[in-house]
Amino acid sequence: PICFPVTIPMSFVVGLSIRRDLALSFIRWFILILSLSSLYQFYLMPDMLRGGVYWPFIDNNSLACVLGVGFLLWLGKSISEGPYVRYYLIGTLVIIAGVMTTGGLAVFIILFVIGAVTLYILRPVSLRKCLVLIGGILFLMTAMVQSEISFHHFLQQAPIVSENILQKGLAEDNYLAGSRALLWKSAYQIFL
Repeated sequence: PICFPVTIPMSFVVGLSIRRDLALSFIRWFILILSLSSLYQFYLMPDMLRGGVYWPFIDNNSLACVLGVGFLLWLGKSISEGPYVRYYLIGTLVIIAGVMTTGGLAVFIILFVIGAVTLYILRPVSLRKCLVLIGGILFLMTAMVQSEISFHHFLQQAPIVSENILQKGLAEDNYLAGSRALLWKSAYQIFL
């Protein structure tokens, strides 16, 4: 629902295009440029951040969803064969870094699931490409310490979150689940 205003026009561009490969290539490169601009904002304009990079959208989750679409487009090209596969892998990692700048943890986790399913469906995929991609993601999670989706941040917040959950449980607002548990509980009560 967050990405609806952006993904629907993109799908019309692809659906109405005579040369779908050219339209997909345009969207792929547009999202890569969007990811590069989010990295630029994250590192060079940190005073603009409100919990993560969000420009040109209203919130960071919208940007993360659009970058997630780009992740699938770049992942599909990076597991193909050809002379530019190395550059497609780099593009895929740039998209992942862009998602990390948004702080959208749910989108980041879903990208792992969707990426694994995609790699499974499109098998046989080179083990070397998979290892390069996973190693690149682990490197980004280690090197981008300012991101809320980094090992540094997780290790720093883990004791606080676990103590909060042990004291209050998931029924209270906390950093890990936010108020999601409360939302699900109230939605369950509505239907009873």
